[in-house]
Amino acid sequence: MILDFQVNKQNLIRADTEQPAAQSMQYLMCRFTFQSDDWDSMEKHAVFRKYLSDSIDAYTLPLNSEGVAMVPSEVITARGFEASVYGYNDGQRITTNKIYISIQETGYEQGKVPSVPAHDLYEQLLDAMKKQVNGLSYESGYMQLMAGGMSIGERVRVSGTNETREIEFTNDGTYIKWRYTDSNDWQQLVSLQAITGPQGPPGATPEFEVRSGRLIAKYNE
Repeated sequence: MILDFQVNKQNLIRADTEQPAAQSMQYLMCRFTFQSDDWDSMEKHAVFRKYLSDSIDAYTLPLNSEGVAMVPSEVITARGFEASVYGYNDGQRITTNKIYISIQETGYEQGKVPSVPAHDLYEQLLDAMKKQVNGLSYESGYMQLMAGGMSIGERVRVSGTNETREIEFTNDGTYIKWRYTDSNDWQQLVSLQAITGPQGPPGATPEFEVRSGRLIAKYNE
């Protein structure tokens, strides 16, 4: 099931009539359609939280190229949940108002119906984050972050590649960026929030270095 939203500048409105029920997993999604061009260059994220919960219970997930994100099962309760979006690019941030989504009660009761253990999407993300980004692969003009042999995030195409050119990385406190050593133009590779996760240890920002062509992230306990 997909819940549709429209975004015009900082105004977020709901555009569907679906009535989701509680306790679903890997099923309910939100799709955001951006109607103003001020969002075009933004890295977009959806924020979900249980209705009337504290901000520390917020779940932040990146939108895919179609503006879609899976709703974390933790917020799909009979109390309902709130959704909003924000975008960030090179020091600029755009936010929106919150939308309340009503959730119907369900007859499903956890622990009373045999079920196959499964992780929802957010748990899979947490599992990937626990492995920590510890490498970078490069193949056919694309860079890919790696964690324990698993691909993390989307591949980044490096245009105009040349085997004789070198790439360097920097951590500006918000993003990991890369550039060719003979260029002054830094490109965003991944946000630190996407690596550490919204539930990571407070202040757990890794240090990065390159060893034998691999990007290494070091987390200090």
